[in-house]
Amino acid sequence: MVSPTRKNAILKEAKKYQGKSLFDIIRMYDDLSVLTADLSQLNINPTPSGLILFSEEKYKIYIHDGCSENRKRFTLAHEIWHYCLHKDYLKDTGPFIDNDNTLYNRPWYFNLSEDLKNKEEEANFFAAEILMPWDLVKEAYNKDDSLQKLADFFSVSTEAMFYRLKNLSLIS
Repeated sequence: MVSPTRKNAILKEAKKYQGKSLFDIIRMYDDLSVLTADLSQLNINPTPSGLILFSEEKYKIYIHDGCSENRKRFTLAHEIWHYCLHKDYLKDTGPFIDNDNTLYNRPWYFNLSEDLKNKEEEANFFAAEILMPWDLVKEAYNKDDSLQKLADFFSVSTEAMFYRLKNLSLIS
């Protein structure tokens, strides 16, 4: 779980990007690009929804072209956080690979070191805050608590919306 201190730092960082499209954020950085690709060819099971790697003095985010548009958005926001905070780690260790299930449903998640779990959880927290800012979610939820309508409004999957509502203690 992301500590309260880290949450505050991530919220502060996320505020810099709120109101910007994900592609506007990408364009802010000269050494960052995003591409879509068929990541099923990596032969990783389940197929990754995205990954970020450092290559040829640039950071490259790859988004699996087989994902829904809403999943692509969440994955891109997640990978942007890895770029913002874990650049040096990427240079030393290789790519972050994100599978097409939520973080907590991934069988391999339980085999990660605590440090890597924290990095993944922080990236999910950042992505949720960028795409579903807590104040806007709370306001929208108070008007209509339909999970599907909220997910459609924020252009995220119902799964992402469910976890956001749960993490904001709007549902149990």
